[in-house]
Amino acid sequence: MICECKYDFLGCTLSNLWENLYQTTGDKAMMKFPFPIVIELLNFFEKKYPESKPENINILEIGCGSGANIKYAASLGYNVYGIDISQTAVDYCIKSFDSTGLYGNIQVASVDNMPFKDTFFHIVIDHGVLVCVNEEIYKKAIDEVHRVLVGGGGLLY
Repeated sequence: MICECKYDFLGCTLSNLWENLYQTTGDKAMMKFPFPIVIELLNFFEKKYPESKPENINILEIGCGSGANIKYAASLGYNVYGIDISQTAVDYCIKSFDSTGLYGNIQVASVDNMPFKDTFFHIVIDHGVLVCVNEEIYKKAIDEVHRVLVGGGGLLY
């Protein structure tokens, strides 16, 4: 189920807000490169845990948008997953993966009801989603992140 929380000052649902943004701005709203903090995180992870092979590590990005962060992780061999509430963003992300020959499991979903099994991800990346939701959604999303993370896993927030 997609988050359809209503924001009175916007007069629309959160998913409609993002869908409208991506549809009206097209490629301009799509991030082309990974955030430096994501690059630093993966470099740190590889140095701290050299025995961990990327193909055994599952990474989820909530609010993946164009997929630039997880596409970078996929290029290093990590298993990557992405969710976004915008179908336009998900379609763009899938096309971006397809054009490079990389694989990512990308789907439309909301942070407060993630379609993944418990203790599946080693790393969850959030770069701007949790700060955009109301308190009720935030609490549910944190519970969901905790649910899908393996023990000792981490949230990049």
